[in-house]
Amino acid sequence: VTRKEDGQSGTFFLHGDKYHICGRNFVWKSPVKDAETYHHISEKYSIESVLRKIYDETKKELAIQGEIVGPKINSNRLNMQQYFFRVFNIWDIVSQQYLDWHEVKKICSAHKLDMVPELSLPESFDFSLDAFLDFSSSQEYSKGCPAEGIVVKTAGYPRISFKVISNKYLLKYGL
Repeated sequence: VTRKEDGQSGTFFLHGDKYHICGRNFVWKSPVKDAETYHHISEKYSIESVLRKIYDETKKELAIQGEIVGPKINSNRLNMQQYFFRVFNIWDIVSQQYLDWHEVKKICSAHKLDMVPELSLPESFDFSLDAFLDFSSSQEYSKGCPAEGIVVKTAGYPRISFKVISNKYLLKYGL
């Protein structure tokens, strides 16, 4: 279980010899004003170099997916002073499947990439819809600032993944 970060989605991938930077609905071939944050994140985390190094070592063409958070993004509810990229998935382009969570953690650790925060479910968690909604609504970015929600996914295969949006977040921000 991870916390749903309130930012903008970014995907960075290497396919063939070409490096790509993507927003939710766009692929940018070169830096443009609308994509300054994405290029900043790419440079800050040396993502192209990371992907090329992984390819050289493993021959895997990967897409790193994450959330960009920071100033001027969704009212900066995380109260960040600078931009950060938090990885939530890594996609293997050739095999057409997500890497399992343990491999994502290993890659992020080896290449100093931040990840979305992992959360621990209470021992007595009953895995009902109400329990997931209550747990989601208990998450905060800071005191009095409800988190958007949680993401639940299996660590291996078969892969199951779903979001649980916090009712407190929806009520506070009128979304």
